[in-house]
Amino acid sequence: MLLGGVGVGAASARESESASEADDAVVGRESQGTGASGPVVGGGEGYEHTVAPEQADVTVSSRSELDSALSSAASGDVVYVAGDATIDMGSAEEWSIPAGVTLASNRGIDGAAGGLLQTTSVPWPLFLLRENVRVTGLRVSGQYDGYVDHTDDGPVSIGLQATGSGVEIDNCDVSGFSHAAIRPYDDTHIHHSDVHHNPMDGLGYGVSVTRGEPLIEYNYFNYNRHSVAGAGGCGYTARYNHFGPETVDHVLDMHRPGGTTIEIHHNTVEAVSHVQNDGEPEAVGIRGTPDDVADIHHNWFYNPDEPKSSPDGWDGRAITQVHTGSWQHVEYEGNHYGSDEPADDIGCPR
Repeated sequence: MLLGGVGVGAASARESESASEADDAVVGRESQGTGASGPVVGGGEGYEHTVAPEQADVTVSSRSELDSALSSAASGDVVYVAGDATIDMGSAEEWSIPAGVTLASNRGIDGAAGGLLQTTSVPWPLFLLRENVRVTGLRVSGQYDGYVDHTDDGPVSIGLQATGSGVEIDNCDVSGFSHAAIRPYDDTHIHHSDVHHNPMDGLGYGVSVTRGEPLIEYNYFNYNRHSVAGAGGCGYTARYNHFGPETVDHVLDMHRPGGTTIEIHHNTVEAVSHVQNDGEPEAVGIRGTPDDVADIHHNWFYNPDEPKSSPDGWDGRAITQVHTGSWQHVEYEGNHYGSDEPADDIGCPR
């Protein structure tokens, strides 16, 4: 890995042995939760770790039933939203899922879409996920399905917000929130989910990382402003994800001062134009200088423009770093640029 203040770009000195060691360091995190062992990117049909209806301690089909079930649930309980249920969550500010509880539905079981929890209000957030909560097999929907112009500084919304360690969000479909679909906590594991249509101007994140170093893998993202965004004092691992063809701005992001450790590898990023104009979006934009490193390797970027030898601001290249005149604590190698299909070990599973 990078040491000191030296910047490394296309001529990274990391040897294959070091790359293997780096991957080994994150592979150990797969043991968290019920696992991310399968290649069913985005979850749904074929996902192996579903929760069956018969595993439920209580099954709900209405808002009042869900309120009662969550109020009385204890750690280890499974609260199940019936697969044919559509529940209007009303105008309550937030719903809290108690520590250790699983909130589940049947997305992917015999082709099911999963129970739908929806809101037409502007919650901050809709759900608070306490320590060791799992949310799986559900559809969670906010009020927006297209681009939102945030010029009036009005209220904004979040779908799922983790507030404790050990949280797992898997096999879900989350959309329609103006600030972020998902806001993780330190070690949140977000995997095998479909996160789309969260495209607010200035915000609009699929996953908004503000602390810790969550693991984000095997998801499908599309039509977000940034599908994965990071605040300055955190990091994340984004791997084995498929980012679709529609994006409002650059796809994977880290804000100033540049984050801690960012691992971006074995992803596929299709977007080659902005939803709002014909500009070419960056697949990865690092703003500032990471404390440790932004390590970007073995990704398939449909954007054919390889990064420059020295970063040049928002230049439409597949990878860029801004607020610096040279590559600082950013490594990139083994990536493929262009829509022609690369070797099987580049990009997300296919």
